[in-house]
Amino acid sequence: TGQAAAGQTAEPSAAQGTLGGTSFRGTAPRYTSTQETPWSAVSRFFSVLKSEGRFKEYLGLARRLREDSVVMTGYLTHRELRFLFPCCDLALFPSVVAEAGPLVFLEALACGCFPIGTYFAGMAASIDSLSAVLPPEVTELMKLSVERTVLDIVEKTTGALALKGVYGRALREIAVSKYDWRGVAEVFKETLSRR
Repeated sequence: TGQAAAGQTAEPSAAQGTLGGTSFRGTAPRYTSTQETPWSAVSRFFSVLKSEGRFKEYLGLARRLREDSVVMTGYLTHRELRFLFPCCDLALFPSVVAEAGPLVFLEALACGCFPIGTYFAGMAASIDSLSAVLPPEVTELMKLSVERTVLDIVEKTTGALALKGVYGRALREIAVSKYDWRGVAEVFKETLSRR
């Protein structure tokens, strides 16, 4: 949205992360006022790397990543997403907006696309809903920390891509069994029949 959600006034916190096996420690991008934008938070992160003398090293490691392995699309509507998700290995949702239940998470699951999102509000509940059916290390890869978002994007995306679609079919089956309207109607019907 270009603006942080109103009321987010946390101070920056020290964070650690890795890129290409090299550790980076710095101030994680975190919104400190309603005036700070996502770009200024990222800029602050890079400023800390520069002050520590590690900015060039960080960029050098980032340049070694394959250019064709990540496509930044920006905002897409549901009309476009329905064609894109089936072609993707993972979907990344670094959001500063607290949603009750992000539909985009379920859409990614339904297409067998590995979802990764900022772990708060409805996104946290969506990720937690999978903990009973997926190994903890898999659901952990889906969580972006609010305090370490940029570093987590690098780490979690790398980890999720290393799975190479191992969970694609399982994610689709979870979406259908837990969230498809036929399944929801069946649970509703069973609940009513017990009364």
